[in-house]
Amino acid sequence: MGGGRNPDHIVVRFLVDNREVWRDTGTQSHIMEMRQFDATAYVGKKMRIELVDDAVGSWGHILFDDLCLHNTPPDR
Repeated sequence: MGGGRNPDHIVVRFLVDNREVWRDTGTQSHIMEMRQFDATAYVGKKMRIELVDDAVGSWGHILFDDLCLHNTPPDR
């Protein structure tokens, strides 16, 4: 994840049953950084990933790539 840092307008959101359970924003950098979210509490439920890019101007964008799901925590 990378891009602008604006937790109100540039975010990745994870929702379960239409309720936000996790969110994160960029770091004012084009360097992509790995983010991890432990979703084991939601196994068997429908989860939605929402990318929100509702900003304009300098750093008004989000970078997101390489979504991976794991049965066990990945090595960093």
